Amino acid sequence: GGEPVYEEYLETMEDLKAETGLEYTIFYNDTRVITTLKKQGTNEYLVNTTASSEITNTVVKGNTNLYKPGMTIEGTNYYVYYSPMSNDDGTVVGMMFVGRDASTIKATIYRVSGILVGVSAIVVVALIAMGVMASKKATAAMNKISATIGDVASGNLTTEVSKDLVD
Repeated sequence: GGEPVYEEYLETMEDLKAETGLEYTIFYNDTRVITTLKKQGTNEYLVNTTASSEITNTVVKGNTNLYKPGMTIEGTNYYVYYSPMSNDDGTVVGMMFVGRDASTIKATIYRVSGILVGVSAIVVVALIAMGVMASKKATAAMNKISATIGDVASGNLTTEVSKDLVD
């Protein structure tokens, strides 16, 4: 116990970030102590900054998870999730933060929406084509029936009724 673990945790968190594309932070109480977040325009980690009192009250003091879409950190919009971190005795001593850049989520939403619109358009065209074909078939049958009735009406009682008109 009491050994410095900053470098080990930071390396682990950077590996996770490389694999998942998510940002990670460990807070001690309300203070960011280890993070993959960097100060805007630099390679300097965003440590020794504090979470808002709303977040700290909810997560650390209230021992409750918190999801916040649309949170801006260093000029970037994130979808974030905070979770309390506890000692072995259950005492909450801080929180863990995981965040995803909102632009990646929006890009995925737009891509999936585009695919859905394309598929919907194909389905609509297919349904219209099937409707037109069914309508043409029904119209042809109605024209044959009308012609047969016209023959009978004009006195041609020997007119044959096609079997396909009866079915």
